[in-house]
Amino acid sequence: MSNTLHCENYDLPSGLTSEVILGGSGPPLVYLHSANGVSPADPFLQALSEHYSIYAPVAPGYNDLDELHQMRTVHDVVLHYDDVFQVLELDSFVMAGQSFGGMFAAEFAAHYPKRISKLALLAPVGMWDDNIPAVDMFATPPLELDPLLWADPTSEVANAAREAMLGGDDPVESTISLMRGLITVGKFLMPIPDRGLHRRLYRISAPTLVLWGEQDGLVPVAYADLFTRGIAGSKKSVLPDCGHLITLERTEEAMSQVMRHFSA
Repeated sequence: MSNTLHCENYDLPSGLTSEVILGGSGPPLVYLHSANGVSPADPFLQALSEHYSIYAPVAPGYNDLDELHQMRTVHDVVLHYDDVFQVLELDSFVMAGQSFGGMFAAEFAAHYPKRISKLALLAPVGMWDDNIPAVDMFATPPLELDPLLWADPTSEVANAAREAMLGGDDPVESTISLMRGLITVGKFLMPIPDRGLHRRLYRISAPTLVLWGEQDGLVPVAYADLFTRGIAGSKKSVLPDCGHLITLERTEEAMSQVMRHFSA
């Protein structure tokens, strides 16, 4: 595998095609991305690729909304990822997932507990507690939602992320891509993100790190306790001065904690 992160497409037994970001060297690490999507330029993956062989599949729906016709439930998405990993000949591996991807990383680890040797969940969604108010991201205007994602929404990192998300080489295509992502996420998170994950967490046997940003305005840090209570032997870590987008706002700290957990 090339040390440089790059994209490759794979034909799956389901008839779908999966785009996967590959690169790096070392033991295999699977990463499931957040609602923002993923690219070879992702700083978190770039950092991890110096120590691991990265496999980061693009979530179904992100490149082609027609794929969602085959993804009626979270279980269909898990089976889709299993198809991807079978084609990639990945048997056992460490897995990390952030936000939307964190939900599916937890789901995969619950469906296939013996396949995951270590698990890192970075501000995962997928749980709901009426006693812990969380923001309805689909009912919140974009200008009000963005500040909730960052501890410091005026920082250089936040400004660069906004520009990359809505600008880039082709602003129109960036906007279309963003909308495809939101439609995909909405299919599994509306009206609330509870699809029964809390009933399956007990099946996760991999040593698990639950990492959260202390100033997460989208999914309160109190939700970290719901995950750690549900996953036997899991541990919680909270990053100060960090919002929901952990791998962008605190790339080095996130990488350090994930690597420490995986290598322990």
